[in-house]
Amino acid sequence: MFHSPWYTGLGLALIIALSGCGGDEGVGDPVQDHTAYALQSAFDVQSDFGDSGLGSVLNMLKDMSDHPDDPGRYVIEQIVDALPVPISWAAEPFIGSLGKEINALIYEVAPTAADDAKALAEGLSQAARQFELHSNLEVGLDAEDRFTGKHALQSVTYRYQGRSLTVTAAELGDNAKATVRIPVQIEGDLLTIPEHRLQLPIGTLLDKTLDAVVVPSVVEDLSSFAAVIDRWFACTRVAAMVSGVIGAGDAEVLSACLKGSGSVSSKLHDKLLALDKDGALRLHGTATANANGSDYQGSGWSGRYIVGKDAAADLDPQRCPFSAQKQAASR
Repeated sequence: MFHSPWYTGLGLALIIALSGCGGDEGVGDPVQDHTAYALQSAFDVQSDFGDSGLGSVLNMLKDMSDHPDDPGRYVIEQIVDALPVPISWAAEPFIGSLGKEINALIYEVAPTAADDAKALAEGLSQAARQFELHSNLEVGLDAEDRFTGKHALQSVTYRYQGRSLTVTAAELGDNAKATVRIPVQIEGDLLTIPEHRLQLPIGTLLDKTLDAVVVPSVVEDLSSFAAVIDRWFACTRVAAMVSGVIGAGDAEVLSACLKGSGSVSSKLHDKLLALDKDGALRLHGTATANANGSDYQGSGWSGRYIVGKDAAADLDPQRCPFSAQKQAASR
C-alpha cells in the first residue's frame, strides 16, 4: 500500500526514540529555532476491534446483509420501528413476508445490494486499519538552551480500490488539535523524543472516507452512504407495498420509511463521530539517515493505535514504516 524511496540507503544515524510518557514537562517555550522534520508514516493495524465503538459501526453495516432476505428485511425492520403504536404492532407479523417482497424490489434497482452492504463494511474496516499520516516535528531551544519539540498532524490519506482521500488538519478544524510539545535530547546525530500521544480524530476521518472513497468504490454511481440507504429504502414504492399489507395509510407508512432511512444514516454518522474523543496514536521508533544526511529511513513505528476508551491495538513496526526528512525551521 505504501511505497517510497526512503526505504533505501544507510549512513549517519538519526534515532527517534519515543519511550516513556511524553508531555510538556522539563522544557519551556522555544525561543530559538533548531531544525524540523517532515514525517511520512503508513499504518497497517491488525485488530478486529470487535467490542469497541468502531466494532459497533462495522456491525451495523454487517446487519444490513446478515439475513437471507437482507437488505429487504433490514429495511422493513427500520420502518416498523418508526411506525407509531399500535400500527407497528400490527405490522410485526408481516416482517418476514414483507422483507422478501422489499428485497425483490431493492434488487430491481440494486442487483448487488447484499454484496454491496458487505463490501461497504469491508471497505470501512480496511480504512480504519490502513492509512498514511503526514506530520511535522519542529525542534527548537528554550530560554535555558534545552531542546523542545512540537509534533503536529498535517494530513491523513486513505486509499481503497484505486481511490484516495487526503484530509488536512485545517479541514478537520477543532477535531484536529493534534499538536503536542515534547522534551527532546539531541546528542550528535541522535535525537531522542519521549513517547507521546498524537490525537487522531478517527471518526471524522472515517466518516469522510466512507462517502468520498468507500461508497464510490462499491457503488460507482453514488457518492454518499445516505444515497445508498435512500436507494435501498425506495420509500415511495416500499410505502405503497407495506401500507397495502398492514392496512395503514400510505402517508403514515411513507413518513415512517423516510424516518427510518434518515435514522440509519444519522445513527452511523453519530457512531463514527463519537470515536473522535478517544482516537489517538502513541508512537515510538527509530530512523537512520541516508548518505545525504537529510533523508531518514524509519525502522517502523511501535506503540498503540487507540480507537476507544478501552479499545486499542499494538503497532507492528514491520507494518508501520515511516520516513523523516530534514527541513528548514519554519519560524
